[in-house]
Amino acid sequence: MSSVLDAGRSSGDRDGEELLNQWRASTLEQEGRFILAFYLAKVANSREALLKHLLEENIKLKKQVIELEMDNYTTRLAVGTLRQELETARREVDTCKGEMGNLE
Repeated sequence: MSSVLDAGRSSGDRDGEELLNQWRASTLEQEGRFILAFYLAKVANSREALLKHLLEENIKLKKQVIELEMDNYTTRLAVGTLRQELETARREVDTCKGEMGNLE
């Protein structure tokens, strides 16, 4: 039956239909490219946002590490000072013991 219909159409009709089909295919391909480009841009923006967030978190963590290192350094200085004071106190005790031994 379609051959009967095709026979009734002129070659111009078939050429026009072929052009219309080509245009539709081209339009669908362009829409597909647009949709793909849109989602790729969306993914790129999401990626950039994620990278920005990770960089901000990295900076926060580095600040925390620096603060902990400073606390550690301060603690070591305090421990060093306490050791010196302890050593001084021991010498003073030894000196007092020696003086008390001389008094007896």
